[in-house]
Amino acid sequence: MGLSKEFWDRKHNLHHKFTNIASDYDGDPDIETPPFMLGEPQEKPCRNLLSWCIARYQHVVYWLALTLLVIGLSAESLLFILTEKFKNRPFKVQSPKLVVLSLILAGYLLNNFPLFLGKPWLVGLLLLLYKYLVAGFVIGMVFALNHVGLPVLAGDYPVDRLTLQTYTTRNISGRFGRWFWGVLAFQTEHHLWPAISWHKLPEVAEITRAFCRQHGIIYNEETPLQALVDSTAELKKIGKRAVLAR
Repeated sequence: MGLSKEFWDRKHNLHHKFTNIASDYDGDPDIETPPFMLGEPQEKPCRNLLSWCIARYQHVVYWLALTLLVIGLSAESLLFILTEKFKNRPFKVQSPKLVVLSLILAGYLLNNFPLFLGKPWLVGLLLLLYKYLVAGFVIGMVFALNHVGLPVLAGDYPVDRLTLQTYTTRNISGRFGRWFWGVLAFQTEHHLWPAISWHKLPEVAEITRAFCRQHGIIYNEETPLQALVDSTAELKKIGKRAVLAR
């Protein structure tokens, strides 16, 4: 995807540590997606026509905006290396900047130059755009349906790791879901034990599911369609409240 590994590790560690927690600093960067509001702590009245339109239709526009995910991550990765900041968070970049930037550039060239072979340059550009938009949508849907539509927390939130992760993550069930999401279908277990061997996640999921059922702990698991329906309904509800508060 043309990202700095250090950027991804820093970003993803924050996501795992502060899953679905809204905060100005120590929060989940994956839910910091203005102008969209993914949870109640992010709600704000619409002050102009543009914000009103986005909030009113965010349950549709949000899914379309996922097509820009890969492009956005690539831009954030470059800014992270060049400015040593990520979403207003200062970071000391440990990797040699020149080496990382050179590898990213080489990766883009090697990965994309075949799109221009034997074709007019305009066709190559359209294929390049198509490639990144489709990649963004596919990857975005996988990431989003694991978390969007679930509670977004702020202030006092469950402090124990088990409750926080089961409360804010969603596993994907069904034959298609398990194929399309791969091991990320077991999102709750991936968050609870991020270093575990991925081929063990299905086995661990059975243990976690039974433990949560036994102790009355929330455990979210839905089919892709139901996850999409629930997430869309939550986006619509939050957007509607913001519109009415104008």
